[in-house]
Amino acid sequence: MCILSRLFGSILPGALALSLACGAGGGSTGSGTPAAPPEPSISSFSANPATVSAGETTQLAAVFANGTGVIQPGSLAVTTGVPVRVSPTTATSYLLTVTNPAGKVATQGVTVAVIHPPKITFFGASPTAVLPGEAVQLNASFENGSGVISPGDLAMSSGVPLTVFPAESTTYALTVSAPGGLTDQKRADVLVTQLTPRVGITSIEPTASPVGAHVNLFGWGFLGTTSAKINGVPVQTFSVVQDYQLDLLVPPNASSGIIEVAIPAGITRSTNALFIVPQIELPPYPGLWQTWWTVGARMDLTGSGFLGTSSVTFVGPSGSTAPGRYSATYSVQDANRLSVLVPSVGVFGNYVLQITLPGGITATSKEFVIWYP
Repeated sequence: MCILSRLFGSILPGALALSLACGAGGGSTGSGTPAAPPEPSISSFSANPATVSAGETTQLAAVFANGTGVIQPGSLAVTTGVPVRVSPTTATSYLLTVTNPAGKVATQGVTVAVIHPPKITFFGASPTAVLPGEAVQLNASFENGSGVISPGDLAMSSGVPLTVFPAESTTYALTVSAPGGLTDQKRADVLVTQLTPRVGITSIEPTASPVGAHVNLFGWGFLGTTSAKINGVPVQTFSVVQDYQLDLLVPPNASSGIIEVAIPAGITRSTNALFIVPQIELPPYPGLWQTWWTVGARMDLTGSGFLGTSSVTFVGPSGSTAPGRYSATYSVQDANRLSVLVPSVGVFGNYVLQITLPGGITATSKEFVIWYP
């Protein structure tokens, strides 16, 4: 049409004006300005499923037009109609942004809920053997859910003991439930006997302890206890909690060994030993201005629980990808004093000292510096 207007412009002047109006083609305005690109639009943006367990995968699906799509967080490029897989570990809000060539944007968001599965780290009964109707404490530690104990449908809180009075031998089940039907379960057995249990010590809790801490003995016949010893060392402080429970305070000079208790029925001894966990106090550095130990120097350690030491090892230097372990010559003076010679180490730096006792009990000191002589 524009070409024809030019051919007949002398005859039809108005046609020339028409050619000027459309001279740049159908995609322009009368002033010659390019037409704006269409606005970006989002028809839908969704997650399937919208709720997952931590680390599980969900698909983000988007339908949009007139632009390029990006999902945050993660700067994930997305094509309309093509799902993108994500695996959130916590509840996450995803934002889809569609941008056209002119920089105009359209946005839409979706949130994925994340369920953390329940986890029971401990569930137990104390004591585990009673007479009918006697008290039993159920203890539990769990997270990410609410706890219920059966039989009885008893609500249980993590870290809060629950007392029950079984009339017969019972298996208690703790079930911790979370949204979405996720559960975890552990069981604890309690033996109820009609006969009087064997008098004496049946168990120690805990089986390893530092000096100055409390240890509980379980069994029967503790009412009237007159004395107690740990590996021959008298216990100065003890108390009868119940006829089946005796509380001891581990004395300062105790060492690993059998526990002996004098009860009205006679002397009762534990079947297993109580292991004393050493506590290490490093001596000051040997010189007024010297802030390191040299190879061959003597370190006089103080603390507790040194009797029965089976090895002393220097470990380091700290920060190394493969710290060395260097056995040391040592001498146990008594339960509270131990002397050790600094061994020849592979490289100077910060080290720790480890003491090992029977039963695999170990203790580690604070860091100190070793330097060559």
